[in-house]
Amino acid sequence: MIAGRLAKTVEAMFAAAEGGDVAAGKFLIGCTIAPAREDPVDLPLEGTLVEQAQQILNAVGNGVITPTQSQALMTTLLGMVRIIESSEMEARIAALEYPTTSQEDISAYVPNPAP
Repeated sequence: MIAGRLAKTVEAMFAAAEGGDVAAGKFLIGCTIAPAREDPVDLPLEGTLVEQAQQILNAVGNGVITPTQSQALMTTLLGMVRIIESSEMEARIAALEYPTTSQEDISAYVPNPAP
């Protein structure tokens, strides 16, 4: 049912856009042009997580990267923080559950993340 009306609908959208309907024009552009993608970021980060966050802030402040790129990098860095926290928590819980076990043996109880 919809497929049979698609051609007429698209023609109507083109007519509306040509007649000055801005919403129809935006819709047609959105359907035909892929969203802009930012360039990849080449920003080597070194040091602790705090130092890396500071390097990201400095880079956006100096115009090396955009605020959007900075936000993406900070989100990634925050993800790493959560992974580290979870890993440390697992090790602490394992140490509490198996207090007489050596650290090497505890690592057998802590699941390793998939490669």
